[in-house]
Amino acid sequence: MTNRLIALIVVLVNAAVIPGDADCSEEYYINGNPVLLYKTINWWYDCRPEDSNQLCGSVIQCKNKGNVRIEYNDVEMRLKLTVENGFADLLGIFKSCEDCFGPSYLKPMGLDKTYFGSGNAVIPIDQSQTINSYIFNSIDRLHALKIKSIENFLGLELEGVVCGLMNGQIALHQAGEWLKECPLESGWHRENFPITIKIINFKTREILAQYTVVFDN
Repeated sequence: MTNRLIALIVVLVNAAVIPGDADCSEEYYINGNPVLLYKTINWWYDCRPEDSNQLCGSVIQCKNKGNVRIEYNDVEMRLKLTVENGFADLLGIFKSCEDCFGPSYLKPMGLDKTYFGSGNAVIPIDQSQTINSYIFNSIDRLHALKIKSIENFLGLELEGVVCGLMNGQIALHQAGEWLKECPLESGWHRENFPITIKIINFKTREILAQYTVVFDN
């Protein structure tokens, strides 16, 4: 990490917190360092050309805590988890053009049976909803109540790699209308880095569910 980027992170050391509730927050990290991501984006817009690639290839995380709401339908045995006020709005994980290569959908990678029993995660069809809401089928009432009981401790954690700057977002994929594109000649940019989302009990650090972004070919 360069000295300029270290200085940037030191300046932006306080993570962003959603106002109104001390237990509700959305925090961003670059290479493990807390940042105010909107200021990082503004810096990238205006930085000198020789500094433009400093963030490329960095690992970025978004942690959203205390904003999850659980709904359960007894009849359909369907549980829905929704993130109030949205999640990771400053990160782009889906392609932004109609005919370009990019992410297609979130693929479930596993559920903790302690919480979901014999239930299963629904693969969402509507991309615009996938990052803010998650649906699970065949959830019996006992397990639904177990998940509901930890609602206040639930949150989401997203992790990916910085691939470029789009309009108001840092992109974690390689398709879109770039404002600042990470250089292909660096080599790392030629592959698709994994993008993962985890549903976490932040009190115990248990991972209840995990998803990965699947890319179109």
